Amino acid sequence: MTRDAYGSAYQNGFRLTVRFLLSRGIGKESAMEFAQAAWVRGWEMLAQLRDENMVGTWVNSIALNYYRKWLRQQPNLSVLPDLPGGQEPNMAAIDLNKILQFVKPDDRQLLLRRMEGVSISEIAKDHQVSDTAIRLRLLRARRTARSQLNGTSDTSRVTRNEAAA
Repeated sequence: MTRDAYGSAYQNGFRLTVRFLLSRGIGKESAMEFAQAAWVRGWEMLAQLRDENMVGTWVNSIALNYYRKWLRQQPNLSVLPDLPGGQEPNMAAIDLNKILQFVKPDDRQLLLRRMEGVSISEIAKDHQVSDTAIRLRLLRARRTARSQLNGTSDTSRVTRNEAAA
């Protein structure tokens, strides 16, 4: 290929090389730099070109290889910014709120009071029922939440040991 032929190929193909790199997700400024470097490298290695009709494809592959080499040289790690407020989110509280959505509102209040450390006897006095009734309601509420999480619906049977828990 002659110098004049390569010059006209450059004039016709430079924008096409930039568009090719843009289609690969490369930014416009970087695409222009890689395209320019590829056409210069093509000029330097012009003796290796086998088919003059393939000069555009040849230079595009050089440009893509330059980009890939640049990517390999970039560090793989990046620093993540801190969360606003400087605290990690309380994942346990988020999970608990999701689980409590499966339970009826009255039973949800019982579970919350029990998690706050209120004894079964105190809850029973407040509701004017027996301790056993509160234990059963708590058990059924836990079973309902568990069955919803597991995707089952067997909440009907209560054993004597479970009721005592």
